[in-house]
Amino acid sequence: TQGLVKVLSLVSGTWKERLRVVWNALKDAYVSGGSERASLIRESLLVALRLYELGVPIPAIAIAFRYAAIGDMTLALKWYSLADASDSRDSRMAILLAQVELLEGKWNPDMSRDSLVRSRPGTALVVLHNSLPWSLSGYATRSHGLLQGIQAEGWDLTVVTRPGFPAEDIGFESDKPVTAEDLIDGIRYRRLDTDGYAYNQCPVTAYIARYAIALEREIRRARPAVIHAASNYISGIAAVIAARRTGVPVVYEVRGLWDLTRSSKQPEWEGSDQQRMQRLMEIRAARA
Repeated sequence: TQGLVKVLSLVSGTWKERLRVVWNALKDAYVSGGSERASLIRESLLVALRLYELGVPIPAIAIAFRYAAIGDMTLALKWYSLADASDSRDSRMAILLAQVELLEGKWNPDMSRDSLVRSRPGTALVVLHNSLPWSLSGYATRSHGLLQGIQAEGWDLTVVTRPGFPAEDIGFESDKPVTAEDLIDGIRYRRLDTDGYAYNQCPVTAYIARYAIALEREIRRARPAVIHAASNYISGIAAVIAARRTGVPVVYEVRGLWDLTRSSKQPEWEGSDQQRMQRLMEIRAARA
């Protein structure tokens, strides 16, 4: 492509040395900003593919990982299939296959109604992605203010965060032990177990299924009159599944469109398989 020719013209050395330099520049492209980031990443992937075809030792799993990072699930799966077998490769493929299943509308979780819950009037189960004190994000502070207002109106609240938050989040570090509950300003936040299925570290369909089971247990314990789940679609769909099984009404609160936030920060991800999947699932959660 013209972009590739331009990049190579700026690099000295033999053609193979020049290709290698551009491939190595891919790492810098992932951490740099600016409008050229997306084009540089895609041009570098073309270089990597050419190197691979010419027998230069670039692992197929490295190419797959970079396609996955820009949301191209189809090509990522293709290159993972060419990589040497390993637990890492297999787990990453399983994660992508589950996302493809969602994109193609092939995942239909069991929502058949079990025994109905006799709800207690004036009670609600609130389902959150994260919360204070482990997250100080706008999402967490908005949730806290909303919960304080609802509780002040006389509602009896049971508040839970997604399974594994915060202890199993990637990169989580703290000297303070994570407890089963946190009481802040009169709001009690309960932490759900993952049962070995950690967020973003296992197939999303398996995570949602386990999430729904955990929520169903909370519903049968707390007997809420309504379930209020907030973004993103993972919490929303898990709440819908649990609600259908127990007969409790559910409300899904859409707090922005997270795929737009990501594409604004990562332009090479915009329009990808992964973005389309997330948008479809947000619509599914809202319509359920």
